[in-house]
Amino acid sequence: MFWKALKPLRVILSVFFFLWILFLFTDSWTDWSINAGNSILAWQFIPSLLHFFSSFALISAGFILISMLSIVFGRFYCSSLCPLGTFQDIMIRFGRLFQKRTKRRFRFTRPQTRIRYSILLVVILLLLVGNVSLLILLDPYSYFGKLNTSLFRPAVNRLFDEFVYILHYNGIYGLAPLEHKVFLKEPFFMAIVLFLIISFLAMFKGRWYCNVLCPVGTFLGLLSKWSVFQIRIRQTACTQCGSCAKACKSACIDMRELRVDSSRCVSCQNCISVCPEGGIRYAFAYPKSQPEKSDKSGYDPSRRLFLAQSGLGIGVLAGSGVLAATTSAESAKPRRIAITPPGSFSREYFTERCTACGLCISQCPTQVLQPAFLEHGISGMMQAFMDFSAGFCNFECTVCGNVCPTGAILPLKKDEKKRTQIGIARFIEEECIVITKGTQCGACSEHCPTKACDMVLYKNHLNIPKMDPDRCIGCGACEHICPTFPKSIIVDENKIHLTAKKSKKNSNKQNPEKQIHNQEKTAEDFPF
Repeated sequence: MFWKALKPLRVILSVFFFLWILFLFTDSWTDWSINAGNSILAWQFIPSLLHFFSSFALISAGFILISMLSIVFGRFYCSSLCPLGTFQDIMIRFGRLFQKRTKRRFRFTRPQTRIRYSILLVVILLLLVGNVSLLILLDPYSYFGKLNTSLFRPAVNRLFDEFVYILHYNGIYGLAPLEHKVFLKEPFFMAIVLFLIISFLAMFKGRWYCNVLCPVGTFLGLLSKWSVFQIRIRQTACTQCGSCAKACKSACIDMRELRVDSSRCVSCQNCISVCPEGGIRYAFAYPKSQPEKSDKSGYDPSRRLFLAQSGLGIGVLAGSGVLAATTSAESAKPRRIAITPPGSFSREYFTERCTACGLCISQCPTQVLQPAFLEHGISGMMQAFMDFSAGFCNFECTVCGNVCPTGAILPLKKDEKKRTQIGIARFIEEECIVITKGTQCGACSEHCPTKACDMVLYKNHLNIPKMDPDRCIGCGACEHICPTFPKSIIVDENKIHLTAKKSKKNSNKQNPEKQIHNQEKTAEDFPF
């Protein structure tokens, strides 16, 4: 029967999106995920919405299409396109291991109307002032991204490394282990907490998160209230056996009144597949076959228009805010303010659009991008920042801008990237080993891609760095390679990203004899 085929089709679609997005975050071996990421992430609601205010690329149209299709088909996004929704379905299946077969799986619950719409309104108000802190916690795509970046991806990489070590032990050297430069405990433990929360809710409460806490689910539920196609109960065929209500993971089927709360229904088709009499259909909803009894559901019609208009206004409000002020104090010692990647223009621009999904962190080839703890303040926890202790920004790399789904990091051409100044390196003389130990070094100058760091005569044939702030792009190569602790070179943030002068591309080629002489002179004293 046609109705019985809806659930398998929905499952195929949801598994496809789930596995592909999972691959985007865990892929450490190929460029497939980088090249094909935008086409799949265009169907994620919040990233597409935020990207709309940064550019009008293809990825920006996703939230518009999802909204239009939700008015026609209901909350298909929640059941078929949302990776966190599919993850919850997996955990619901897993939860059956802890329940007896005879125990009732789910039952109808009244909608938590005040909680749902209060959260949605708070999200809108925070977006009005440019604060995405609540979206960072509740956006379903970003929630799933945090689990991938800080939990699943490290686990997959660890398993891969163990497999490689087994191959090496048996004399097979075709694969190399992945290089893990840093492990941040705070984001890891936060990801574990998020994993336990969503797993517990899914196993024992079904789609409670989607219908109470998720602002995307609440907004799409408003649209689905009047969707053209809805799950409907045929009173003439229904025997009130309750099979559909037991299978409904949204707990939205009221068997007493033979009605389905379409604002909470995620169109999973479970009820259709289990009905023995064919008494429930996914059908054209107008004219309604029975009156709606809204007083039983706890939904207040007097608030409907106001809430609907507020929800529909979420797109306008998202781009109009200004980020709440964060600390800007600078000291003579290492910075305490996080630096944002090239293409993010400024910390304010970045933090008001980044939902901390972590895709840029997962795809960064040098691992310089890491999830923040308090580097962006409390409201920016888990957003990406440049951690030069882990790596440096590759001179020609543009990966993070190419994969960012929200527009927090816009794509740059290679020539633009090479001159984008995200910060300026600062030399701290009292920490340099040339001064403290009388040892020749020059590591910072050797690794500077723009030759903004030159070595000048200090004394006794020793050279120390001299910075050219006009040519420095703040890539962090000098800070990363510096062997001292604390570092004798620190990259300070540019509050607004600037354009550096062209690098001295041929400075070494013009003086080959001098370059060879310096290499011979420092070979014995090089700190590595």
